[in-house]
Amino acid sequence: RRAESRGDEPSLLRLPFTVGLLRDRAPPRVAFVGLGRGTPEPAFDGDSFTMYFSEAVQLVMSSVVQMRMEPSTGGAHCSSMGLCGPAGNCSRACSYMPASKVVLLSDSMLEARGATVVAAGLPKLEPERGYKLVIDAGKVRDLSGHAIEFTD
Repeated sequence: RRAESRGDEPSLLRLPFTVGLLRDRAPPRVAFVGLGRGTPEPAFDGDSFTMYFSEAVQLVMSSVVQMRMEPSTGGAHCSSMGLCGPAGNCSRACSYMPASKVVLLSDSMLEARGATVVAAGLPKLEPERGYKLVIDAGKVRDLSGHAIEFTD
C-alpha cells in the first residue's frame, strides 16, 4: 500500500508488524569448570574453583539439593597421553585412584555471579586422588526459573 503524499513529503510504505520475544525454554547446563591456574586445568591444588554455565544462573539454597565432589576414577575422559586438553580425543580410561570420601559444597561456599558459580573455602582434597563434580537436579536455576538437570 502506498500512503497518500501530502505536498513535498515522499510517499511512505506502511506495513503492520508484530514484535514477539522468544521465551527461554531450556534449563542451564555446565559448560566447563575452571580449576584455577588456567582452564581447563586437570590438576587442582587450590581452595576454590569456578563453574561456567550456559547462561546466568541463581542457586537454590537447600539441604535437599546439593553440589558435591564425589570420588571418581575419571571415567573414559582421558587421551592416550593421559590428561586431555580441549581439542584432544578424550575417550580413554583415566584410571585415577578415587578419593576416599565425598566433599559436600555447602551453600555458604557457593556464590552465583552471572553465568558462573564460584565454590570457595574448600577443604583440602586428597592429593593424587580423583573427584567428580555432582550437581543435584534443581540446585541451579536460570533467571527464567528452569532447573538444571542432574549433572555429574
